[in-house]
Amino acid sequence: EGGAKIICGGKLPPITGMIQEGGYYYEPTILAIIQEGIHRIVDEEQFGPVLPVLSFKDPIDAINLANASPMGLTSSVWTRDEDLGYELASRLDCGTAYVNQMSSSHGTTSSVNWPSQGYKI
Repeated sequence: EGGAKIICGGKLPPITGMIQEGGYYYEPTILAIIQEGIHRIVDEEQFGPVLPVLSFKDPIDAINLANASPMGLTSSVWTRDEDLGYELASRLDCGTAYVNQMSSSHGTTSSVNWPSQGYKI
C-alpha cells in the first residue's frame, strides 16, 4: 500500500507440477521502505518471505526505529562489529535479541520488560 518499492520478488512463482489456483504463495521479496512513517509490513507480524529494508541515520536512529514498534518478541542486530552489535542489542526493547543470527539456544536478553506473546506491555 505505497511507501515501499519492490527490489526483487513479489510475484507468484512459476507453476511446476503443483496446482496454484489463487494460492497464497509468492517469491521471496525484498522491499525498500521509501516513505517515513508507519508501515504495516514493518509494524505488524507478517508471515511470508518478505524482507523490508529501512534506512537510518546512525545506530541510535536504528534502535529508535526498532523500539517504536509495538511488537517485541525477538530482534536481531546485523553488523561487522560484534562488540557494537551486543551493545546495540542491549538497547532493544524486546524479549530476546540476537547478533548476526535470527535465533539460537542462547540469545542475548535485552530487556527485563518481556513482551506478552510478542506484544509490548
